[in-house]
Order: sequence, then C-alpha cells, then structure tokens
Amino acid sequence: MTPLSHAALPIIIAAAVDCRHIARTGAPMVNRWHILAIGISGMLPDVLDPHVLLSDRLNSWTHTGWFMGLVTVICLGAARRVPAHHRPALLLCCMAICLHIVSDLLSGGVALFPPFVGVVGDYYIPVRYWLHIDLVTIVGAYLLCWRSRHLLRAVGRKI
Repeated sequence: MTPLSHAALPIIIAAAVDCRHIARTGAPMVNRWHILAIGISGMLPDVLDPHVLLSDRLNSWTHTGWFMGLVTVICLGAARRVPAHHRPALLLCCMAICLHIVSDLLSGGVALFPPFVGVVGDYYIPVRYWLHIDLVTIVGAYLLCWRSRHLLRAVGRKI
C-alpha cells in the first residue's frame, strides 16, 4: 500500500474512536495535533527506511515484527510517563505503526521475524487496487474528522 493509505487508515480508526468518545462523554479524546501525529506514525516505517521497490521492503528493518515489538514496548513505557490526556494518542500512534506492518503483510508480504521466519503474507490486496484504497481512506479520514468536529459543535465544545 502507499504511504497515503498508511497515514489515512489509522486516522480513520482514531477519528472513529474519537467520535464514539465524544458521543459518550461530550469531550474529545484526541486533538488535531494528535491526529497529525497518528498519521505520521502510520507512515513512519517507510520514512525511517525508505524503499522504492516493494522487494526492498523485505530487507527493511522497519517492516519486521522485531520493530513492531520494540515500538510497542517503547510506547507502553512512555505511556506511563506522559500526561494522561496524551496517552490515547500515544497508544494510537503505536497502533498506527503496527497497522502499517500488518497492511504491508496483506499487500505483498514482510519478513516478519528475520532470520527465524521468512516472508509472511502475499498480495492479498493487489497493486491495481492501491490507488482506489488511497482514495477511499483519504475521503474516509476526512469525513470522520469532519464528523468529530460536528459532534463537538453539537455539544457546545470549542474546536
């Protein structure tokens, strides 16, 4: 999948969770800066170790289960030390990085635990659909972010 999908997919999840939280409590769980950080986190494995060819992804240290485990440990450790209002965003950033690796697993495969486990996954999502997925995820992210802002206005909160 492309970096646009990797950014937009976790934003969709974060905005959906935020809409649910606003509907229940009347208060947002994440703000605009959190949403930006979650989107950047979704692209982080590609930013830290850029690759042009999809085959290069199989040799990338950022597209492994080892990296996913390291990020999870760091995020869980950091979550204990950051202010409470930033914890949901930090955990959603961790989810975004892990979701990137899982989506790459479904769209060509990754070397999950080298050197013990070889390539896991396949082109379950064919390349010809990637631009369509980009479009759907970007529109979905925009609409859900708009919906959360609309919910905040409805409960009388400052945006």
